[in-house]
Amino acid sequence: MEEVAGMAYEGMPPGYGSTNDPQQGDSFDTKSPPVDLYQMMLDAEAFFPKPLACCSKAEAQHSFTPPYHPKAGSSIRHASPDAPTSKPAPMNASDWQLAFFSGDTGRNSTEAEVISSVAFDPTGKHLAVGNKGGRIAIYCRREAVSSNQIPHASTYTPFTEFQSHSAEFDYLKSVEVEEQINQIKWCQPSNGSQCLLSTNDKTVKLWKIHEHAVCQITTYNEQGLAHVPHERITPEQIRLPQAEVCSKTTTSTIKRVYANAHTYHINSIAINSDGETFMSADDLRVNLWSLGISNQSFNIVDIKPANMEELTEVITAADFHPTHCSTMMYSTSRGAIKLGDMRQAALCDAYSQGMFAMSYFKVHFWYAVITEVFFVCFCCCCVLCFRAVFEEQEDPEARSFFSEIIASISDIKFSPDGRYIIARDFLTLKVWDINMNSRPVQTINIHEHLRPRLGDLYESDCIFDKFECAVSGDGNNFITGSYNSEFHIYDRYGRADISITPRTARVSRRHSMPQRGLAQQIAALPTPGDPDALDFSKKIMQTSWHPSLNEVAVSIRNSLFIYAA
Repeated sequence: MEEVAGMAYEGMPPGYGSTNDPQQGDSFDTKSPPVDLYQMMLDAEAFFPKPLACCSKAEAQHSFTPPYHPKAGSSIRHASPDAPTSKPAPMNASDWQLAFFSGDTGRNSTEAEVISSVAFDPTGKHLAVGNKGGRIAIYCRREAVSSNQIPHASTYTPFTEFQSHSAEFDYLKSVEVEEQINQIKWCQPSNGSQCLLSTNDKTVKLWKIHEHAVCQITTYNEQGLAHVPHERITPEQIRLPQAEVCSKTTTSTIKRVYANAHTYHINSIAINSDGETFMSADDLRVNLWSLGISNQSFNIVDIKPANMEELTEVITAADFHPTHCSTMMYSTSRGAIKLGDMRQAALCDAYSQGMFAMSYFKVHFWYAVITEVFFVCFCCCCVLCFRAVFEEQEDPEARSFFSEIIASISDIKFSPDGRYIIARDFLTLKVWDINMNSRPVQTINIHEHLRPRLGDLYESDCIFDKFECAVSGDGNNFITGSYNSEFHIYDRYGRADISITPRTARVSRRHSMPQRGLAQQIAALPTPGDPDALDFSKKIMQTSWHPSLNEVAVSIRNSLFIYAA
């Protein structure tokens, strides 16, 4: 009690529970008269920052920290918004080296072997790879013996492989449902086992991957005591059979099948931070599921109009906030990102324009007398606007036939701290601050050199390619793919643009080398930025970033590349 009574809270409005005695410091005065609680709350609101909806553009650049609960003897300090923040040093292309390669670089691979999804698990110890044939391969990360060249050098070994989905036929609509794995999401590990969600166009499945021991009997009664009289058998002669673990095997077991809930093609799934629910999104609806219930789901977004001729946009991706389990977002083909709060309404298909007020903390003070000692209790209420729309207004003079196509967002991700939204469309990678929805804080041009060739890309259907993006564990770097077997790593502060073309020539000697020399291969490569020399058949669309290390996984057709820095 004495320890708590001596706590000092710096930055509080003066006069609350203070004796104003310089010798005693800011201790709680047990003899002070009662305080007007209502006036105290008003003073607290005036002391803390105003909502970001009323802030200027410069003020909106600063984030609010989550509620902080002090320990005894500590003090609360509010950092100044103008305080300088340290930025990590930008990376260089030479920092990234090929750490693992798997697949066939030749063109003789079948369409079923083409990789369609790549995902690290939350611990970073496993990597799941799904292909168009409905199979999922899982690799286990192990620390390498020698790590002189690459910090945290590692190697990946095959862990298990199983058939997740098979081709089906929808007799009601007379359409074939492909077995292609559209997306893979890992659940939080528990009890030494891993669970993941995988989906094709219609069905989501929950798989459990675990190891179990294979035992064999090693001790037998081989002395022939069956015909010996019992009185002649000594206890030392009796041997009980013993089982010993001889090896371990990995098993994949299907736990749940979430089917018959989507009329249109499922494009994304996302697991909630509460670890109990997930959502699946198709072209017009988003459904919320419980991991333990497979025969019932709740529709939280429905943008299907009464008349399908009035349809103006479709859903392209969806994701949950990394820490707030009630906050979700989805993107549309018009280039808009819509943020919703499931606590405000059961259906989040409507939205309102306006600035999004993020985490405006109101602090309420309650005084309670317990054994003649006052305690201060903080109750932080996170007040969120119901919905917000992040959409950049297009210049009417620059509008063309391809404007709506290239504005379609193919992938969206939250930063690990939940402060930023990363959105990928065909030409750009945009970074949005959730405190400011008027325009993105950063726009990275990726395919701007392809703008003159949009007509050719439309004829070849390449303009409809859906490139994914990923965020590093610290939120300072982004990765996305491109054509000509290239992927780009960008710095959040706009200081670096690293373009890497995976080279199989750096792979360990157990992999066969190509017939042509490395110098001839490099000489035959097209000039970067030259749209006429790009190979549109070689494209990196699937990307994933290790949750805690600088390791990225990308795929080119049926080949998997892992780079480390």
